[in-house]
Amino acid sequence: MRDSNAELVRLSRSGDRAAIRTIHDRYCGRLYDHGSAVLRDSDAAASVLIDTFMLAFVELHRLRDQAKLEPWLFALARVQLLSRPRSQLHPPEPDNRFAPLLTRARALAWEAISWFPRRDRILLDLHVRQRLERGDLADAIGASPPHALSRASRLEARTNRLVGAILVAHLARDCSELVHVPVHAYDPRVTMRRYTHHVDRCRACSTARLELPSATELVASIPADPEPPELRGEALERVHLVLRELEVSTAELSDEPFGDPVLAPVPTGPTPLDDPVGASGFEPSEYDAPLEEQIDDDLGYGGYDLILELTPPPVPLERDGFPGPLFPERARLVAAAAAFVMAIVALAVVFDFRGVGSGSPRLFAEVAPPRSAPSTPPTTVPATTVPAPTTAGDLVAPTVSNLNTTYACIDPTQPTTDALATVTDDRALESVDLIVEHEVLGATRKQMFLQGGQYRASIGPYSSAGRITWRVEASDAAGHLTTREGPLVAAELETCSAGP
Repeated sequence: MRDSNAELVRLSRSGDRAAIRTIHDRYCGRLYDHGSAVLRDSDAAASVLIDTFMLAFVELHRLRDQAKLEPWLFALARVQLLSRPRSQLHPPEPDNRFAPLLTRARALAWEAISWFPRRDRILLDLHVRQRLERGDLADAIGASPPHALSRASRLEARTNRLVGAILVAHLARDCSELVHVPVHAYDPRVTMRRYTHHVDRCRACSTARLELPSATELVASIPADPEPPELRGEALERVHLVLRELEVSTAELSDEPFGDPVLAPVPTGPTPLDDPVGASGFEPSEYDAPLEEQIDDDLGYGGYDLILELTPPPVPLERDGFPGPLFPERARLVAAAAAFVMAIVALAVVFDFRGVGSGSPRLFAEVAPPRSAPSTPPTTVPATTVPAPTTAGDLVAPTVSNLNTTYACIDPTQPTTDALATVTDDRALESVDLIVEHEVLGATRKQMFLQGGQYRASIGPYSSAGRITWRVEASDAAGHLTTREGPLVAAELETCSAGP
């Protein structure tokens, strides 16, 4: 398909009307369906189709990657859709596609989608109904593939949540509270938010939303809105008139639809209006020669003025031929962040990493010492090896701190508790022991192990009630010993009701 599109673009640039007609027949039906889905107005969708097709014909030379004809056409249509006046929240009349082919759920989902912002409707229709691939979708909305996929996924989840609440409200009224949700008389978006708020909180309604078909699946199953037959003749007739005024020679068609065109010499005199099918690729009924004369006589237009009348206003395009992004907020945020970083770097350079005042100390660097006159280099002294200190030079005892227990009381339901302590030393520790003394059963000694930054050992269990005292002894390789006592612990034979 991409190679075929590139060949179509190449032939269309040379004036091959058969290639132009093939581009129309391949994509303009989808462009009309896309405009009808977003605007919900057949007249506005027809206007968008004509303007998009004419703009594509005029700006075709600016498309750098000829294989991206499909996303480029949808990107041009997106600009035309956003320039149209705001559409109504409800369709002016019922759509014939909903009866009897589509169910009520599809009709409800289709109507609820019309309440979304126009940019979201464009992205949702390109992703769900037109089914553009990941790269083509990114080119059509002017974003990177990961950003486009992320936006499409978030919009799909938001659609299933909001429109799913509408489906629950109209098709699964099993909740007594849902009946009393107030309906806004003028703004259905307010009603949709209220239904969504209730469904998110109600367990029965949330389950019903999961059991119903997802909104995106319902929207994807809606048939395409066919292009009216008269639009094809109008679009191709406009191209024919523009080609006439530009004096673009037509290609003689061969048996192969995409063969290399044989260009006829550019006529020097007036161009005849009668154009046989074999020379132009247009059916005789697809344009009416007196219409050109009528435009020139009634409006007084001719040449460049006629071209301006038949083509839409130009749109700003990037270097690759695509318009700007559909969602420019991310690009603006990145630009603002880059400007902020550059401002910080500029301030750092201006103030030389110092404070604002001339006497402020340097923050991130040491002040360079003043230069002195060169002096005689000192005499080289052989380096001596300093032996590493041994344990005999260790004069600092270990430090024991943060003594605590997990529970202040142990009982049959909680027979043990952990003793915790923080032990540090400037050199290697030799041992860390826990000494526990029960006032009835006597004393026991356990080794403590490092876990999670603290030394830990368990106290208990005991078969007799009484007070428990404990201490931690830490020793290092030099023989220094540090002892520190921890808080009391109570041992009870019944459930603990108070501290020790």
